[in-house]
Amino acid sequence: MNFRPPKWGASHTEKRNIFKGLPKHLIGTKLVKDAFDDLTKKGFIIRMKKTGEEHVSLNPRMVHEISEFVKEENDDH
Repeated sequence: MNFRPPKWGASHTEKRNIFKGLPKHLIGTKLVKDAFDDLTKKGFIIRMKKTGEEHVSLNPRMVHEISEFVKEENDDH
């Protein structure tokens, strides 16, 4: 959600771009891979093949759920 503009639905980005904001020691770790897979299973992330690369976006049908999830995570920290 921190991309400007946010990547919802048809507005998508290459999968590798979403990890750029993470600390370097986390990029490529099992923790990050598992978190990405979990968010995909929950339906928060849409994966698609574009221009030979995997692209991702946030699911526009789950705006409320994603916003609540982010709010809960921020309240926990």
